Amino acid sequence: MPDLSMEVYYHCQSAEYWETLLPSSGGQTAYTVRWDSSHHHNRERVEYDYSCTCHAYQYGQGRYCKHIRQAQESGKHCNWMQVLNGEPPARDANDAPCCPRCGGPVHALRYGV
Repeated sequence: MPDLSMEVYYHCQSAEYWETLLPSSGGQTAYTVRWDSSHHHNRERVEYDYSCTCHAYQYGQGRYCKHIRQAQESGKHCNWMQVLNGEPPARDANDAPCCPRCGGPVHALRYGV
C-alpha cells in the first residue's frame, strides 16, 4: 500500500469561526448566530455547524431557526475551503494568501492524499 503524500490546502478563517447579530422579529432583542465547533447541538454530530441564541434553536433539538436560515441566505458567511471548492487562494497587497471570495485571512491545513 503506497504512503500518503501531504498536500497543503487553505480555508477561510470563517470556516472555523464566524458570528453575526440578527434582530428579533420585534426588533427589541438581538440574537447571535454562530458557525463553530462548540456552540451547536445538532443531531448529526458534525464538528462544525450553525447555532443561535434564540429560544427556537435552544429548545428545537438542533433544528435550524429562522435566524440561522436568514444568516445563510444573507451570503455574509464565506466558509470557503480550497479542498472542497477547488479554487486557489488569492493574494493580498503583501503577496500573502487570502480568501478569494471575501478577502479575509486564511489558514493552511495539511491533508494526506
